[in-house]
Amino acid sequence: MCFRPPDVTQGPLVCPECGKKIVSPNFTPVTCPFCSAALPGAPEAPASAAPKAPGSAPSAPSAPGAPKPPVA
Repeated sequence: MCFRPPDVTQGPLVCPECGKKIVSPNFTPVTCPFCSAALPGAPEAPASAAPKAPGSAPSAPSAPGAPKPPVA
């Protein structure tokens, strides 16, 4: 296996709101973990990427009825 060090070409990310340094070698966070402010350069997800929920869930099928006795 080959273990590569994280990409450090950009340096640590600094939050524009609280000024704290965010070190996340595996991914680029979208919001600051300390103050939840949006971070610059974070990829934004398109609005249509999330699947839409159906209006209502289908109902469960009804139980089968017992056979009716013959009419005499």
